[in-house]
Amino acid sequence: MPQFAGRGQTIQLVAALSPAEAEAHWQGMVARHPELAGFRKVVVPAVVGTRRYWRLRATAPGAHAYCASLRRAGQDCFNVS
Repeated sequence: MPQFAGRGQTIQLVAALSPAEAEAHWQGMVARHPELAGFRKVVVPAVVGTRRYWRLRATAPGAHAYCASLRRAGQDCFNVS
């Protein structure tokens, strides 16, 4: 499935402890929710206090509605922009 390349809404799926952990989470999410493969994925470094995290974010049109459906299914997710 081609990855979305335009503007859209952004959601965050996880704050991982490493880029590899974020990528593994993404692979698991796409396996369970194949429609995510069409989202544009990015892993963004962030520091909270003294701890570094890697935020797994995905962008696509309608991502906020998709995030709401993930939350209803018990998956952590929140809207970013």
